[in-house]
Parts: sequence; C-alpha cells; structure tokens
Amino acid sequence: MQDVDESTKECDAFYDELIILITKILALLEKQKAADNILWIINVKKNFIPIIKMIKEVKQYKQKRIMPLI
Repeated sequence: MQDVDESTKECDAFYDELIILITKILALLEKQKAADNILWIINVKKNFIPIIKMIKEVKQYKQKRIMPLI
C-alpha cells in the first residue's frame, strides 16, 4: 500500500512538472511566432518531431479503441 501511495505521489509530481514545462514551451512558441522568428523554428523543428509522432500515435490508439473492428 505504501508503494502505491509513493508511486502515485511520484506520478502526480511528474504530471505537475510536465504541465509546467509544456506551459513554458507554449509561451516560448507564442513569443517566437509573434517575433516572426523563422530561423528559430527551423532549428528547433527536429526537437518537436518525436512529440508530434507521440501525439499522432495516442490519437490513433484512442480511435482504435473507440471504433473496434467487428
């Protein structure tokens, strides 16, 4: 029971950390877009490709579970 509570606390802390990080990233993206910083986005695009891929995979998984084959 204690291990479960500890794991839950670690997961909650990780969720909080990711939410804060993604909020900061969103602010940075909006700032760079407003500044029309094309070179910046070209240089960081490769860093976002794994995130885009992960989001697409999650979306596909959700669709697969919602619309099962008969």
